[in-house]
Amino acid sequence: FAIVPHLNASGRIKDARTAAELMMATEPQMLREGTETLIQNNRLRKELQEAACDECERMIASGAAGAGQDPLILLLLPDAHEGITGIAAGQVKDAHHRPTILVTPSGEDGSLLKGTGRSIETVDLYQLLKSCEDLFLKFGGHAGACGFSMKKEHFEELGQRLNAYLSDMLSENPSLLERRSAVE
Repeated sequence: FAIVPHLNASGRIKDARTAAELMMATEPQMLREGTETLIQNNRLRKELQEAACDECERMIASGAAGAGQDPLILLLLPDAHEGITGIAAGQVKDAHHRPTILVTPSGEDGSLLKGTGRSIETVDLYQLLKSCEDLFLKFGGHAGACGFSMKKEHFEELGQRLNAYLSDMLSENPSLLERRSAVE
């Protein structure tokens, strides 16, 4: 629990090579320098993650598209570091108990978007995305998490279709988004 977040932050923020080199290092100086780099990367990861979550909460509070009363939270975060969006999506999902997808610009010219999502136990995120697979360049995941890339021009349509699909699910099961107790 103490070292793994630091190792993980290396790959999320910079380059996983730093963590791998530290694990193979034998020289004390290399160990000190590698450890300090990992600690700095983890601090930066925490700062970026907190900033992204704060931005999500501001967007939700302002009723931004995809963040208001829609059953799915879908947010475009132009300044978020893509290495932390999965963690941030999980935190937003936990705070609001709604499936959450965070999207960042990708590609050299920003014409692509990269998304990552986290879902609650009653909504299969993979099946939700599968209903829109024609909008993606690629996508994958499982019931609780997803990732995809798409052309920026499809973002608005994605939100409309995902929320329509989820709204249909809610009409069939009005308790779909209710929190479940731990004993259920």
